[in-house]
Parts: sequence; C-alpha cells; structure tokens
Amino acid sequence: MIEKRGTGIIIQNEKGQFLLHLRDENAPVLKSQWCMIGGNIEKGEDIEQTIKREVKEESNLDIKSLRFIKKIPFNNKEISVFFAKVGNSENMKLGEGKKLQFFDKEDLIKLVDNLDYSNIYLKTYKEFVKLLKNQ
Repeated sequence: MIEKRGTGIIIQNEKGQFLLHLRDENAPVLKSQWCMIGGNIEKGEDIEQTIKREVKEESNLDIKSLRFIKKIPFNNKEISVFFAKVGNSENMKLGEGKKLQFFDKEDLIKLVDNLDYSNIYLKTYKEFVKLLKNQ
C-alpha cells in the first residue's frame, strides 16, 4: 500500500552534465549512497512546488525546465521522477548529504556500473541518461 508520495529529480546543467547527490550516514534510507535529489511531498504542496523546494534545499539550484519521466515504487511510497534542466550550476551549494557532483554522461554510467550497491533511483537515472542522445 502506498502511504506517501515523493519526488526524484534527474538534473542536467548547462554543460550537459548530470547531478548526483551522495547521501550521508544520517539519511533515513540509502545511507552513504549516490542518489538523485528528491524528497517527500509536504502537506499543502503540489508536486512542482516540492521539486523546486527540494532542489533549492539540497543544491541551491533553480530549475529552468521540468519534464515528467515515470513513477517508481520505493519503500511504501510512490516516487514521481522528473527530468529538470538548471541554469548557472556555478551557484550550486551542498545543503544536505556528503557531496553533490555533476558528471558527464559516460562517467555517470561508469560510476553507477562500478558501485558495490544498487538502488532503484540509480537504476532509473542510468536508464534515462542512456536514452538521451548526444546530450
């Protein structure tokens, strides 16, 4: 049974690179794992407000465009995954977790393939990035 709804956001900067977020050991789930930015939809928020808030809180970035990708189940939640482009990634600042890093497409795929763990967020991220043509 789905109890909550959340978001996950695949982010691409103006250079065509993709953002991954390294969670810290205090995260409630996926401790110390690479993931996409995202979070729970709070009471009174619509999904777009949640996405903008989560991206701002976790990275200090502002979204330029947004596109729905798919819904995935995770931990009794329904996660709506979106693709967002951001401008001026020089303004990025870590708000939560251990690290934020932009990766070229091939480097991101290599990283995900060589991790000693896997999660539905990384799998979804990799699948989407691989589908993008020359971006």
